[in-house]
Amino acid sequence: MTPAERARQIDEEEFRHESDQLRARAFAYAEARRKEEAERFKHIRAEADRSYQNRKRKAENPTLPRDRLITFEGVTKQAHEWAKSLDLSHASFVRRCTKFGPEEAIRLGQRKVEHASRTLVTANGERKPLHEWAKQIGITVSGIHRRIRRGMTLEEAVTAPRARRKSSSRNRNRGVVSNLSDLHGTGGGSAAQEISEITFSERAK
Repeated sequence: MTPAERARQIDEEEFRHESDQLRARAFAYAEARRKEEAERFKHIRAEADRSYQNRKRKAENPTLPRDRLITFEGVTKQAHEWAKSLDLSHASFVRRCTKFGPEEAIRLGQRKVEHASRTLVTANGERKPLHEWAKQIGITVSGIHRRIRRGMTLEEAVTAPRARRKSSSRNRNRGVVSNLSDLHGTGGGSAAQEISEITFSERAK
């Protein structure tokens, strides 16, 4: 091998070595950038998820002060007063206001109250509008609807007494209905039957 050939061989070997080093550095840089981008995307995704969960929480738990004044068709009442007149809990009224707006929430509520007042239910020999049955057992009309959705017959729903909360060990052994929770109107749907009168025969003694 002549000196010139030897020199060319050395140059080629050095070039290959430098190329391998450059290639390795390029791959390492690309991998580092890929990991940085993955971490950045992960952070952005986590922030977006947190923001979504916060918005969802606010939507599920809207706030409306009980003493907020709301005027509907010339009548002004506090929010909790409107809720009571519509046979709703304050929380249910707030959810309706958030979904439909105060005026539409009140209008829809009044329609349901009117429907309940026209629906006569006869149970155990007594005939009353649905809202009077609800008042007698200490729950709302929506509470009766919810009982029916949970599997009660209509007669059971309008006559079963309201379950009491076990607030202390002193009354834990009292005979209360154990499979019913405290019932309040939720405003969700309607189980009222579209008939003017519903009759049950008295239970056999």
